[in-house]
Amino acid sequence: MPKESASDSVKQQQPGFIDTLWNFFSSIKLTVVLLIVIALFSMVGTFIQQNSDPEVYIRLYGEAGYKLIRVLQLDNLYSAWYFQLLLALFMMNLIVCSLERFPSLWRSLKRLTLLANPDHIMKQPFSAKLQLAGKTNAASKLERVLMQSGYKVVRLNSSEGVFMASEKGRISRFGPYITHFGIVITIIGAMIGGVRGVRGYVEIPEGQLVNYFYESGTHRKIALPFYVKCEDFKIVYYDQKKGRMPKDYFSKLAVYENDELIMRKTIEVNDPLKYKGFTFYQANYRPRTYTVDIEFQIDYEGSSPRKLTVTYGEEFFLKKGIKARVVDFSENLNNMGPVAILEISPDGNGKSKRVPVFAHAGIFKHVKVKGIKDISITDFHVKILTYATGLQVKKDPGVPVVLVGFCIISLGVMFSLGIFHKRIWAIVRPGGDGWEVCLGGWTYKNRGGFERHFQEIVSRLQQE
Repeated sequence: MPKESASDSVKQQQPGFIDTLWNFFSSIKLTVVLLIVIALFSMVGTFIQQNSDPEVYIRLYGEAGYKLIRVLQLDNLYSAWYFQLLLALFMMNLIVCSLERFPSLWRSLKRLTLLANPDHIMKQPFSAKLQLAGKTNAASKLERVLMQSGYKVVRLNSSEGVFMASEKGRISRFGPYITHFGIVITIIGAMIGGVRGVRGYVEIPEGQLVNYFYESGTHRKIALPFYVKCEDFKIVYYDQKKGRMPKDYFSKLAVYENDELIMRKTIEVNDPLKYKGFTFYQANYRPRTYTVDIEFQIDYEGSSPRKLTVTYGEEFFLKKGIKARVVDFSENLNNMGPVAILEISPDGNGKSKRVPVFAHAGIFKHVKVKGIKDISITDFHVKILTYATGLQVKKDPGVPVVLVGFCIISLGVMFSLGIFHKRIWAIVRPGGDGWEVCLGGWTYKNRGGFERHFQEIVSRLQQE
């Protein structure tokens, strides 16, 4: 019979592909690495605004930075393929680690083993040897005390004495696995939200209804399976003496489906409307139709300044032969006060230029207009006719799954931290004028609490 060579023996001992893959995913080192990488990417996603418009990224990071962000999908990081892959790897790691360690736990908990040797009992982390007087069987006393304390008791009567094993809180040992299962469910929900979820924005003028919104970042138009109407929009201001600063604003929305009114709700910040998985948050607003009367002071060269009141959008003469028109206006631009954008023809030849005019002088001098030194805003009056409400739209089908995962995680944490697995073994034998009781106790954790509990069991046994 030929002998097996050393090389053949080495080949047989080499793990196969499945074993290698299993060992890879059951590694605690992999868990640590994945957690660190996921945490780092999450930090990046926190520092870089998500799902914003291209103009925002260009203003913050420049053209080159925006292109890099787009290529790396850092503007939509949590939906990026590599982040979803990290979540999938972490989920597989949790599943395999749990499957790797669960069988040994199940074998240890499957049956409650009796200890027949008093030395084994006395070598437990907590032990006591008692001598109880009286004719009443001490085994029955001990069994009653343990059951009253919530223990499940296994008892064996023999000629050598009574052997007992008891335990409580076994379910706590399953706490980490329940928590792992909850984390897996939460990750699945997060992945569903990352792949199937969508965020966007829509403006709805008062009195109008829409059945679409625009996806954040891509501006892709997405249809809604129903219509949303802005029936009314209201603004509440602070004390007029402090200026017209908005305190809160409300949108009265109505949902229509198949030409039928489904629901109405007045929303405000942090109180959204929810329907068919879509959530509509109050984000902002803007005047849609309004009139503005602006009073300018024009400083002329060689003559006294004069004041001129004009209406937004209407043409007027700065001086003979030079027309101007207000093409944009802001009541308070970046806390710099009112700003009007004037479209003028400085040379009177029809070639217009746009310049900002503030409530203070010194800006107009950068545009040379013959005969005019400067121009500034001295007063204005805005009358809003209608508003358009700005709504953030969000749909995340993974939210219910995530909520279920959080509930399971909470249950697992409660089992792990609120319940403790305890075991007490005992041998009761006749001895002297009474009974000799050997007690041994063990706990999976909370040794300090179990020590007090064990002493209570001993005290109650002595008292009874």
